Amino acid sequence: MNERIKRLAEDALVRDVYPAITPVSYTNESMFLPECQTIAVRLGEYLRGQTAVISDDEMLIGKMHFDDSVTSEYYAGRGHKHFHELNDAYYLKPVDKLCYVEWIHSGADLEFIINNGFEGYYKAIDESKKQHEGNKEKLEFLEALRLTADALLSWTDKCADACMKNSEAVSTLDRRHELLELSRICRRVPRKPPTSFYEAVQTAYFVFMFLPDSPGRIDQYLYPLYQKDITSGHITRDFARELIQEYLVMVFAHQGFKNHRSGDNHFCIGGYTQEGKDGFNELSELILKAYTELPIWRPQISFRWTKLTTPETMEKITRINKQNMNVVFVSDEPRIKAYMNLGIPYEDAVNYTTVGCNETQIQGKGVFNSGVNSNIGRSIALMLAEHRDICLKAEDFENFRQAYLPFLHKDLDDTIDWNNKFYAKRAKDISMIGSLLNDGCIESGKSITAGGAKYHFGGSVLNGIVCVGDSLSIIKQFVYEEKRVSMETLLNALANNWNGYEDLHEEIMRDGRFYGNDDDQPDLILKQIVDEIYDHTKDRLTDFGGHFMFGEIVGYNPSNVYFASLLPATPDGRYDGEAFCIGMSQLDNKDHVSLSALMRSVAKIDYAKFGGPIVVNLKIDKRMADDDEKLKKLAALYHTYFQLGGMQFQPNYISTDELLKAQRQPEQYKNLRVRVSGFSGNFTLLGKDIQ
Repeated sequence: MNERIKRLAEDALVRDVYPAITPVSYTNESMFLPECQTIAVRLGEYLRGQTAVISDDEMLIGKMHFDDSVTSEYYAGRGHKHFHELNDAYYLKPVDKLCYVEWIHSGADLEFIINNGFEGYYKAIDESKKQHEGNKEKLEFLEALRLTADALLSWTDKCADACMKNSEAVSTLDRRHELLELSRICRRVPRKPPTSFYEAVQTAYFVFMFLPDSPGRIDQYLYPLYQKDITSGHITRDFARELIQEYLVMVFAHQGFKNHRSGDNHFCIGGYTQEGKDGFNELSELILKAYTELPIWRPQISFRWTKLTTPETMEKITRINKQNMNVVFVSDEPRIKAYMNLGIPYEDAVNYTTVGCNETQIQGKGVFNSGVNSNIGRSIALMLAEHRDICLKAEDFENFRQAYLPFLHKDLDDTIDWNNKFYAKRAKDISMIGSLLNDGCIESGKSITAGGAKYHFGGSVLNGIVCVGDSLSIIKQFVYEEKRVSMETLLNALANNWNGYEDLHEEIMRDGRFYGNDDDQPDLILKQIVDEIYDHTKDRLTDFGGHFMFGEIVGYNPSNVYFASLLPATPDGRYDGEAFCIGMSQLDNKDHVSLSALMRSVAKIDYAKFGGPIVVNLKIDKRMADDDEKLKKLAALYHTYFQLGGMQFQPNYISTDELLKAQRQPEQYKNLRVRVSGFSGNFTLLGKDIQ
């Protein structure tokens, strides 16, 4: 990191470097237009009212924020009044202890813009108008998309003007030449496709400003121009690193230095190419190393592993991950297959990216996040608590499992129904920027919120799935196989929250066969539940025609705590209201065999059937990674885990002693960062429930 980048990064850590928003008064005439066109016209008025600024240290321009006076950002919901009504009623407020509404990420189709520029959008709009001739509503929407493109380009033109004006006032000839070059670039992109690496990075930054979510697969989108400019000598690797670092600092600064979490603006490097080759390239490595030098904690980066990933690359990523826990690991093998299982062709599935708190989407192709957070642990807990007669009738474990399935199915069906209700409410908002920058909306003449994009996936994060698997395993072991306890006694123990049954609770915690120990009984029971979820839902469609995909993570809010607090005790040893584990990990020392045993258990799940957001948190003692030889062994362990079928993992290299000291003396551990689930954060700033 050179001195210029160091100054930019240090500045972003202590103040808001983005300019203050200038309030805008909108013209009255636009209110008489169709709503979609009103939004588009006001976007232009808003952007023309903002000030384009660039500091002496900057070589990228475009910093700005939208406010709620105009309908803009899809993920943040700026101006999306119907979503905010929904949010007020159902966010973190579970319906029937089952589910609540969640935010949905939506990144732009940066690859299309890199290859075609906004000129490609204008051309597509003209073609779509011909296809929808005579359809007044669709033609109005398509004209609104044209107005939206005009509005966004008015901002890039304003940035070009600012560079030109600043060039007249600078004192050095070098800076004048830099500003004149940047002015030229802003006149060209994103109106036209970039022809150089510098133009491509500026394009990526403009697009991020318009739809500030995941940057997507920038190592793949930008690589051809990077390779061309490096080969021709047009740029040096040091200059490329500078541009990438400035871009990352500006992405970080968009959320502001006071946001101590890292989950926003997550993107990927590596992974398969369209040709089926491993895509980890020179630019992928440059991005990782450039990021690791910076003192920022956002965005996150997921390294996409493939079967073609070499052990040497895995060692390289493991070392980087040890330095920077904002770099996490995912596997392409089950993820791409999961998308293809639900009808997405390889050429689209291969372009998925990780977003937010380890959700995924196919960049710029529509809606892929669940929008719903649900409580699958409810199915087993309420069956045992409220349907004693059904439980007592089961003569063997298979009878019990079959009796349980209708409760699982009912909760899945209700989650899907709520998913559709939430989507119907969101559809009343029109997202013009999201629609322009996502494939399919121009062709369909419909908003992304109303299913206009190429894909519209539903689904949910299923909190408590490990609790379900472990509870069934304990019932099989203690009630039916080893006959240590009768079903009636177990039900009484649960009804009394284990009070008076302390010996039974201790016996279960000591001798119970739990997921996470490479024990086929609990592991395959959990796998069977995942298979059942997939089989029950794979043919269900959202009201907009998309499939459903399920997973298990915890994001910024501890949903594992919220949902479990609503439920009575369960056979896995949980007390009334006690938290679930996070994601597909384990808790309470139930995974007592070894790290490798836990990873083998996790890898037994068929993630091609459980392809939604997945998190596996690994707590690794610092001593296991304190020299090069140990890091090589960890890299080999991680490599094997993916070869066995694992989907995702993220290590925490930390000691319990250090965390306890940080709780007691937080002022001495202000810079202690840890992986949580979907994000990393400063440990001392996390709530006690997450700590």
